[in-house]
Amino acid sequence: MNAGTSEVGQRFAAKEADIVFVPLVKGHVKDQVDSHRASARQFGREIQVWSNGYVVCRPTEQEARDYLHYYVVEKGDWEAADNIMANGGPSRSPAAIEEIKFRLVAGWYGYPLVGTPEQIAAELQELSNCGLDGCLLSWVNYELELRQWIDQVLPLLEQAGLRQRRA
Repeated sequence: MNAGTSEVGQRFAAKEADIVFVPLVKGHVKDQVDSHRASARQFGREIQVWSNGYVVCRPTEQEARDYLHYYVVEKGDWEAADNIMANGGPSRSPAAIEEIKFRLVAGWYGYPLVGTPEQIAAELQELSNCGLDGCLLSWVNYELELRQWIDQVLPLLEQAGLRQRRA
């Protein structure tokens, strides 16, 4: 597995890794996945493409968005995000930097899975349709929210054929 996002890291993944772990940009997932697969094919290889996502699941979309705002904007560790961004990297617009910092605070630059159980299942279906092979998930309150995931989201993923039913 390779998680390098630089040109050198991406080339290494295409040539040597079985799995590339990449940050995804909403609206560009298929292009990103296709690009990584095409790079690997230049070396006569197939590669899996994985990413990470943060889950904020609530009974309504507004409740999910309100909780996301609460834990990111009101309670988030913005000093840590500023410190991470201060370490350099490619130049970006101020708006792009703020988006990156928001995603860092929300879930270590993960893909946003925010909404109702049905919306989250639909978003994961869309990621799968774009060719994503897997997604590492995180929650704010792991114990409580994982139980909700198992009870409310996992059955929807099973119905959609994205997961096999547990024995």
